[in-house]
Amino acid sequence: MFVGIVLQGICLCTGTDQDAEMKMCKRALHNPNVAFRLKLRARCRQSAAADEKLISSEKRSPELFLTHDMKQSVGLGNFLFMVASLLGLAYTSGRIPYLDVVNNSHTPYFAAKFPMLTDLTTEQQAVLLTPDLVVRVAPFHWGKFDRTLGARLNRIQPHAPISFQLTEYMQSWRYFHHIRPQILRQFTFSRDVYDQALRTIESAIEIHPNATTAIGVHVRRGDILTEESQTYGFTAASDSYLLHLVQNLSITYRPAVVFVVSNDQPYCQGLLEGSSVFSNVVFVDGNSPAADMALLTLMDHLILTVGSFSWWSAYLSDAKDIYYYERWPAEGTIMAQGFSRRDYIPPSWKPLGDV
Repeated sequence: MFVGIVLQGICLCTGTDQDAEMKMCKRALHNPNVAFRLKLRARCRQSAAADEKLISSEKRSPELFLTHDMKQSVGLGNFLFMVASLLGLAYTSGRIPYLDVVNNSHTPYFAAKFPMLTDLTTEQQAVLLTPDLVVRVAPFHWGKFDRTLGARLNRIQPHAPISFQLTEYMQSWRYFHHIRPQILRQFTFSRDVYDQALRTIESAIEIHPNATTAIGVHVRRGDILTEESQTYGFTAASDSYLLHLVQNLSITYRPAVVFVVSNDQPYCQGLLEGSSVFSNVVFVDGNSPAADMALLTLMDHLILTVGSFSWWSAYLSDAKDIYYYERWPAEGTIMAQGFSRRDYIPPSWKPLGDV
């Protein structure tokens, strides 16, 4: 039995037959009306997230737990890496994941509920708040997949700790890609966040009504241009990289509209404004970080620069083409020592350097 719900002129894919839902969504997502297509993409994701149960694993006896030493000050991209790695490792190690954070600034952006310490029973919470029963464990590198972590979490001893507490950024898709469908649902943005992103898209389509393709660009500069960041290993994408991809994708998929999200819009405007070649570019400004990321996840094609915000904008998307700047991090730096391209970058993404 299939049930369709019409919301603001769009049929949401909800019902008991999940295969039928997905097929209908996929067919509708080929609609040439770009505003309709992106709006439907957001609504179908929300529908799928609403039907998803919490990520679970095979429970052990006695109950074992896994958490992350979450920092309140981390950006949205780093937060998603921490949570995704926690969920992926909890799944494979048969542990119950939970977050011991209060009033985290990022969780309200998402439709799905996150597994919190306060959701556990009073008895479970008492055990997990006993320091001697919690052991901290960290990966050896921030941007490399630590193949020993699974074994360390699975090691059962007579007096094994009840809970492990992960720490550090753990930025590798290999920690959680085996549960990607669940990750996508866990990180489905809320209705309010998607609506903010869709308002930006609809305003742009009014200016470019003939566009049939949406191209997203994320440009990170600002903080990574400081001397300290450059010494550590950060590099900003070059002018030639951005100009080449924006121009070539605009021609390949024309008529297209290009959405530029950046923490340095004056730089982007100086680079792309003033030429008829880039008359299809819209500079996104004034949205929340979550709405900016949500907008990028709805795009048909993506151009990334550097950093975890770019990374998650792509991983949560259905983009056909995803390009990334391959000359990051800088060779011979501290940052590069903790980085493995094959562990950090999914194999389907396309590298490009200076052109």
